[in-house]
Amino acid sequence: MSTSETMYTDRGAQRSMERPATMTAEEPPGLVRAPKPQDGHGHAGGHHIFELPRVTALLMHALPRFIEGVIAPVAVFYAALMVLGLNGALVAAVAWVYGGIVYRYVRGHPVSGMLMLAAVGVTVRAALAAATHSAVIYFLQPTLGTLAVSIAFLASVPLRRRSR
Repeated sequence: MSTSETMYTDRGAQRSMERPATMTAEEPPGLVRAPKPQDGHGHAGGHHIFELPRVTALLMHALPRFIEGVIAPVAVFYAALMVLGLNGALVAAVAWVYGGIVYRYVRGHPVSGMLMLAAVGVTVRAALAAATHSAVIYFLQPTLGTLAVSIAFLASVPLRRRSR
């Protein structure tokens, strides 16, 4: 790094620590104020004000994912359970998840690591349910996993460990 780059970097760091002219002496240096909009589009001097989307827009975005990830797998499992029995229902539930992955891949959409982990989890759940011949085991496993994490969290509270 040359001397001029070092001086530029140091001046930049110095400027970032200076108190803006709009702050009062009582306000902490880390406080950031949102600019007030100058026009009707939320713009003020080149800055954009963050606005939460409408509740209807959030619901319209979340609803298809909720149906795909929660409602449909249960409906697929139940329908297959009535028609094909327990093992057929387990195969149908696993096929639903992997079908979603294949659909995303074929359409060119990204397949998240979380979705891949969910697929592995559903496969393990289905294998354990098939081994025990129990649909209760299939649906009870996520609840037991949440319970185990909760107990581990509660057990760690008295230890008062601090992150560094």
